[in-house]
Amino acid sequence: LDGKWFVNRGTGQTVLFRGVNVGGGTKLPIGMPSHERNGFWVDYDRKVTFVGRPFPLNEADEHLDRLSQWGFNLLRFVVTWEAIEHQGPGIYDQDYLEYVVEVLKKCKNYKLKVFIDPHQDTWSRQCGGSGHPGWTHPLVGLDPSNFGPTAAAIVQNTYPTPESFPKMIWNTNYQRLAAATLFTLFFAGKHYAPLCIVNGVNIQTYLQSHYFNAIKQVAYRIHDNDLEDSVVIGYDSMNEPNQGYIDIPDITKLSEDDIAFKMGPMPTAYEGMRLASGIPTAVQNWVFAWNGPRKDGTIMLDPEGREAWLSEEALHEACVIFDWKRDPAWTSGCIWDIHGIWDRKSETVIQPEYFAKGQYHKYWIEFLQNYTEAIRSIHTDAIIFVQPPVIEAPPLIPRSLERLAYAPHWYDGLTLVKKKWCSYNVDVVNLNRGKYGTGPLRFLRALRVGEKAIRQCFVDQLQTIQSEGQANVGDYPCVIGEIGIPFDMEQTSKSIHSDSSISTPNSDQNKAMDANMNAIESNLLNCAIWHYMPDNDSFWGDCWNGEDLSILQLE
Repeated sequence: LDGKWFVNRGTGQTVLFRGVNVGGGTKLPIGMPSHERNGFWVDYDRKVTFVGRPFPLNEADEHLDRLSQWGFNLLRFVVTWEAIEHQGPGIYDQDYLEYVVEVLKKCKNYKLKVFIDPHQDTWSRQCGGSGHPGWTHPLVGLDPSNFGPTAAAIVQNTYPTPESFPKMIWNTNYQRLAAATLFTLFFAGKHYAPLCIVNGVNIQTYLQSHYFNAIKQVAYRIHDNDLEDSVVIGYDSMNEPNQGYIDIPDITKLSEDDIAFKMGPMPTAYEGMRLASGIPTAVQNWVFAWNGPRKDGTIMLDPEGREAWLSEEALHEACVIFDWKRDPAWTSGCIWDIHGIWDRKSETVIQPEYFAKGQYHKYWIEFLQNYTEAIRSIHTDAIIFVQPPVIEAPPLIPRSLERLAYAPHWYDGLTLVKKKWCSYNVDVVNLNRGKYGTGPLRFLRALRVGEKAIRQCFVDQLQTIQSEGQANVGDYPCVIGEIGIPFDMEQTSKSIHSDSSISTPNSDQNKAMDANMNAIESNLLNCAIWHYMPDNDSFWGDCWNGEDLSILQLE
């Protein structure tokens, strides 16, 4: 590292990384796409395998050679906690770890640098995302089989018509009970859930120690096979972490931020707690417009008596299987009822401001420090790729942390959500930072019309992101860890009547990708495109929540 640049140690040349995520398929076990119900949540999802993700070992040379020939020199290599420790706490999948090492050895042959990405989205597959093991749900007393009817999560595997699963609605799971509860416990369980003691430690300590130890299994293998620095230059901290309920000012209200992502039925934190406990509740419904989310009436949700929390009997069974010993004060049922935030019997709120002023960044920085210590106990010179929550400016990172890279994500949200290359766009990052003032007119001030203005808008947003990293993370390189476009775009009326096949300069996909890459290059940024997935499907795309962002489809 040399200030904000990566430098080739041998030649002294500055290196700009042109990277790609390999790959989104690692979110899913072999043979378990998110649009199929069969096999989902069977035996706590312990008996799954990720060996062969992102691609079979006997095909690795074909893919790595292709990526090298295309000019990529960096891989953001996706692994998941679930892939490593799905069988149960402390039981590591040795076959998967060996597979990862063998792929990384091949990366060396193609002179590809790698940083490891411990990936998650909305906590886990069981609550509509990816990443963390299924056993973390019964650990805290949650029952994924009832997430759908209780609105604790919206999951494509259990959605009535998977082919019509709403675009990007999976992202709202961050705000729903299952993921919000687990993130709160992971980052700040000691503060918010002191009664949650398992095997003699608080749930925060239990979860984080298992996360650290799982990623350390990868680091051990990399170290033992002489892949440090020659291939693997560092580790991402955690993909797109979330604050859960931390810092929510009032559990009875949705965020008043009018650009906060909302789509479909959106329970408040309190309404989510009611629904998870089987109580019918009316919630707001939201739709997505050009200037962000818009309220569209209310919807009555009725769990019909089902609960997102395990019964006493089912909880006992899980504790026996996984050898968990809960403190007697941590009974079955809603964790937040047990902690006196609301009362299930009287259906009343007791402490609406319970999560306010929790200073999420403080908890996240503590996590980052502990994670860095864990990784560097094995890989001494590892670069830590610092990734705060999406869209937010990073907090001030303690200067005691060194050898960092700032690794935020950026997508053109309008194109991503609408799956369409529009003739207008919005400067979302700078709108979020207050550049355009307050009130509804700020949306007009942030509006950009026409392709030239849109391209400059992308440049401006990435310039802001890069500057924030320099100011708050330190004088280190910036790597946009994810950037990309949906390839299943709706065709505009103009492109329908032109030569608009996906591979031509006039295609909407090409215009969108070129605008993205122009913004990267105009700012001399490093990046990793999301993503490369050989088994991308012509109908189901990435086979995950209706997304279709892979730069490759072999069919």
